[in-house]
Amino acid sequence: MYIRFIAALWLISLSINSFAANLLVQNAYIPEAPPNSRVMVAFMELHNNSDHAILIKAINSEHFGGSELHTTVFKDGNARMLRQEHLRIEAH
Repeated sequence: MYIRFIAALWLISLSINSFAANLLVQNAYIPEAPPNSRVMVAFMELHNNSDHAILIKAINSEHFGGSELHTTVFKDGNARMLRQEHLRIEAH
């Protein structure tokens, strides 16, 4: 099962990089889920090395039934995941 998740993570990063050569994926990982969990998560940092913003409208994988985009927001020492319709990665 662990190999499948690593392969899925690799496919996610490969598909991002093949469509946006200036989008760098770093520190990507998929933590092991609790035994009865119906949801998996993948965390990564996205860095845009181009001169213009990159808009990610959707993600998908044949290894999972569905995928959603989220961003992490820290407030008062707590982290929350907020669903996003798209992610805009500003140029650096």
